[in-house]
Amino acid sequence: MKLTNLKYSLIIAIILTACGRPSNTEPSIELATESDVHDFIDQFMVDAKKHGLNLDKSLIKSVKLEDVIDGNPRRLGQCSGSAVGQIIQFKKGFSKAETKLTVYHELGHCMLGLGHTNDDNDIMYTYSTSKPLNNWEAAVNDLFNNANPSYTKWTTKQ
Repeated sequence: MKLTNLKYSLIIAIILTACGRPSNTEPSIELATESDVHDFIDQFMVDAKKHGLNLDKSLIKSVKLEDVIDGNPRRLGQCSGSAVGQIIQFKKGFSKAETKLTVYHELGHCMLGLGHTNDDNDIMYTYSTSKPLNNWEAAVNDLFNNANPSYTKWTTKQ
């Protein structure tokens, strides 16, 4: 009887210990760094050029990764400033994919003159979601094809 109780106790202890361990099969999520943000901005410029837009990157005065943006813990990004320079802030602690989406979204506001949309497969969707866009390439095409043509402080059409 004592051996059986000991056996069950050991099994329960092993199960409880194993439950607290992270699974080796779960993919690790690599968080975005400030260097990644700059790479995403450069990629945005390349994509803009592919769509016939020349953007003046020198007007971006500052790019920051912040814990909280403008006192709002739910805000993932913000582009603020004037024609003489923009300050772009992004929230820390997000994956590279989420941060890339936020970079394109914020630059869509301040460099392309775009507002929010109600389409959750659009880069300019009002609310951030952790779900990936159905088709990144199509979303990027839509972003640049919808650029506000009268918003010229950053752009010149080729």
